[in-house]
Amino acid sequence: MAAGVSSVNVVGYINASVPPGFSFIANQLVGASSKLSDLIPNPPSGTVLYSWDGGFVADPFDQLGDSTWGNGDLTLTPGGGALIFNPDSKNFTVTFVGEVKQGTLTTTIPKGFSFVSSQVPQDGDIDALSYQGKDGDVVYLWDNGFVAYPYNQLGDDSWGAVTPHLGVGQSALIFSANGGSWTRNFTVQ
Repeated sequence: MAAGVSSVNVVGYINASVPPGFSFIANQLVGASSKLSDLIPNPPSGTVLYSWDGGFVADPFDQLGDSTWGNGDLTLTPGGGALIFNPDSKNFTVTFVGEVKQGTLTTTIPKGFSFVSSQVPQDGDIDALSYQGKDGDVVYLWDNGFVAYPYNQLGDDSWGAVTPHLGVGQSALIFSANGGSWTRNFTVQ
């Protein structure tokens, strides 16, 4: 390497543990592929990944005993997410590998429901991750069922009693009354 040349790219991996039953998942790295068949190539038979397209869309794994996804071309990219069902009695691990995005990162939030995540693999309250709640927003997390976090429910410009918290590799289902965006400036120091 030439003297004085450096790289600011940060490459790493996320080991996302998928517990039995339902949970939310997010790929927060830019890798060689964002296709489901490449990201989660061998989950337990009977695993189902649900995306959102005006309603939950189920993508089963090994439905026909062929060890493939129903739609392996479905993508999971930073800023998005999905609901995943693990039929097994024990956790399995999904390892995402790739580059951490940097700069001004914007995720479009459509009107209505969508799966969203931080584009950066960080654990924290959604406010600390630079999501700006708007009147009518509701963030749903999964804790053995949907847990709703309404924004500005009492006219106080807050999430109510508890601010939603996202872990690394975790997404949320969000309802936005008007749509908008989640913009964050991020640089690895």
